Amino acid sequence: MATNYSDSYLEASVDSASPLQLIDLAYESAIAAIEDAREHLRCGRIAERARSITRATTFLLELSAALDHKAAPEMSLHLARLYEYMMDRLREANFQQSEKPLIEVEGLLRALGESWSTIAMADAEAGRPPEGSVPQKTVSTQDNPWGQRVESPSSLGAAYSL
Repeated sequence: MATNYSDSYLEASVDSASPLQLIDLAYESAIAAIEDAREHLRCGRIAERARSITRATTFLLELSAALDHKAAPEMSLHLARLYEYMMDRLREANFQQSEKPLIEVEGLLRALGESWSTIAMADAEAGRPPEGSVPQKTVSTQDNPWGQRVESPSSLGAAYSL
């Protein structure tokens, strides 16, 4: 059960989100956790910094666990390696009490998050047809690494590559 307005908003967002929107939300939440960690680091709040870094790491673990290596093996492998690298950098930031790794990971997450945000918005705008139905207008369809079919214009194909 949600304990405050922020938790209620997040809970409602998760409940109504498509799979692609959940990925987008995970990126946004990881970025927010890193922003919090940077603020806590600047203010000398050690326990809060560690909790924020742990939150960011948890979102990276969720993103990594959601990868479908069968649907897009090469991309999934690259993303898994990148997530592992980011988690290593977050551990380094925590142990060394250093902002530089936090800035690096935040930049990587923002770059990836922008791509997924674009894909999620296109997914929401296109509307999802009921399971088993044939879309009225077919555009190129690609599998994303999470195994969901995505109706997207071919220009979004670049958002899938690193």
